Amino acid sequence: LLHNVKLIVNEVGGNQSEEKIFANLNSKRIPLDGSDLIRAILITRVAREEAREEGDLKTIIFVNERRIKLGWELDQINGWWSKDNVRAYFKRFIKIESENIGKNKLFNDDFYPINNLYLLFAESNNKEVLTLHLIENSINAIALYKDIIHLHNTLYDWFHDRVIYHLLGYIFANEVNRKNIDFYKIWLLWKKSPTRKAFVKSLKDEIKISFIEDEHIIDYTDFQINWYYDKTSLLVKTLLLMDVIECLKENKAFLLPQYFKKNLEDIEHIFPQNPKDKNNKEIINYVKFLLKTGGLEEKEIDIINLESNLEDEEYKTGFITLLEEKTSEIKQNSIGNLVLLHRSLNRGLGNKVYEQKRSKIISFYNDGNFIQPHTFKVFVRDFLNDDNVEIYRDKEFWTQDDIEYNVKYIDQQINNFFN
Repeated sequence: LLHNVKLIVNEVGGNQSEEKIFANLNSKRIPLDGSDLIRAILITRVAREEAREEGDLKTIIFVNERRIKLGWELDQINGWWSKDNVRAYFKRFIKIESENIGKNKLFNDDFYPINNLYLLFAESNNKEVLTLHLIENSINAIALYKDIIHLHNTLYDWFHDRVIYHLLGYIFANEVNRKNIDFYKIWLLWKKSPTRKAFVKSLKDEIKISFIEDEHIIDYTDFQINWYYDKTSLLVKTLLLMDVIECLKENKAFLLPQYFKKNLEDIEHIFPQNPKDKNNKEIINYVKFLLKTGGLEEKEIDIINLESNLEDEEYKTGFITLLEEKTSEIKQNSIGNLVLLHRSLNRGLGNKVYEQKRSKIISFYNDGNFIQPHTFKVFVRDFLNDDNVEIYRDKEFWTQDDIEYNVKYIDQQINNFFN
């Protein structure tokens, strides 16, 4: 070291800001990110403030040791914020932006994940933009550092709390009451809540707003509601909330951040929907399904000549009307007949009978693929109670009775969740 290492000492005088000093030293090199500057500010100022009462020799030793510890603590925090699930989860919490240096963000959260913490810190202070001045202009560096650490520890706690994790994940992924709810208001809600239980109750109340009609929670047992066409948005929110309710159980895995929101999932009819506006091949497949389930009898259909008969538009219109009459008792667009299913799997199911769909979904799940918790529960009929489970254990088909039992289960779970 004595013979092969050279040191360049940059002697800094005057009252220049840390930002300007670092910018000058780093001129024409790799641009410093805002997180680098915050790190430098915290390490230099916090240790210096803490050492004011010490003697000269002790001060030098203390400051050096404290700076090493501060750097290590920030490294540990950055490591946690670099985890994929942490980044994906908290990304939805952030509404504010970073200030720009030229065309680039000063705090680039894509390359420096700890900037998500700093963005949320600025938002918790009701700032509209994260700027370096928020850090630089802090009079007390120790208090600033403690506030950042406190926020980090709180968010770490939320992330590992089963109930808070799922409620906040649902709120921010589905933009529940987004006009009135952001991270700043959630943070205020947390600070003013006397207990964790009170905070959870407040979060549920925020979610509940989306499920209120005429001052009451929507009646899921109303079979007059066409969920597929008339209430698609609320349908998706309900099915996702059912996933959350399932994951609140202690023996269940936490829902991954990407599944708090509908992404590549389709709305699947368990009992297939009527083939109105479908092509002839789809109609024929539907007829074959009805023949299997008992919805049609062979004597009612000329299955041999059906394909050629459907080329006649007048015949096709009348035939579809017949199919609608035959399946009128099946509430195909009831919420009890609808689930979310990844489109790659959904589009391979077509008009298969329930038993075939269930088998394929279970195989897909056993191969390590994700199935929405509520969807899986419905397909294995886990919503049945002890009184009726024996009746349906070996049934091949999904019927109106299944739809009604599922509706009652959904209605009960949603009301229990909020009440």
